[in-house]
Amino acid sequence: MQAVHSSSALSVNVFQYWKKIEQVAVIAVACGFCPKESCPSLEIGFEDKFPIDGIPRIPPNIDVVFRNSESSQFKRFAVECKFSEPYGLLGDKGLKPAYVDLVTLWSDIPKLYDLAKKICPNDNCFTYLHSAQLIKHILGLKTACGSKEGFKLLYLWYDVLGREGAIHRDEIEKFADVARADGVHFNAMSYQELILALSKEYRQKHSAYIKYLTRRYL
Repeated sequence: MQAVHSSSALSVNVFQYWKKIEQVAVIAVACGFCPKESCPSLEIGFEDKFPIDGIPRIPPNIDVVFRNSESSQFKRFAVECKFSEPYGLLGDKGLKPAYVDLVTLWSDIPKLYDLAKKICPNDNCFTYLHSAQLIKHILGLKTACGSKEGFKLLYLWYDVLGREGAIHRDEIEKFADVARADGVHFNAMSYQELILALSKEYRQKHSAYIKYLTRRYL
């Protein structure tokens, strides 16, 4: 969280406020997870892990997770947050063969399985998007929630100008097309879009919070 490039501090700075004042539904609505009049979100957690059936590896942390009411179709709303990480050196970002070899994971998401095989063991499809991490989040959430219909996943990233930002945006849409073709509830939003939406709606009622976000991140 102390690393300059890390998204952890940014995600807490944006989401913790709503947890503290017990208005979790407000930020869930702003993220596009649910309508204002019927939002099932009850609490927010940070850095949650979701083990994947049949995979002994430690699963990656999901930055922000909304825990919803038991009666909701969607047991979890999850947010994978990115600040400057996509634009640096990602290192080994391919998918390990253990995931691809366990065919039972993929029966209801064949398009993502095709993508998984392409990025195993090395990802030559994406330059800035860590697609393997998103796929592992989907597998973990699918395990925890019982099906691909039991969760929504948002990719929340900090947009930048220039060639890198343009390529990153194109790669996000490319991944989104694959996930949605499998019926996975996946969406993407930039931090700038989220902060502007919050500012438009809550500039008066939550003025100190909005002022902090806009001065720091816009």
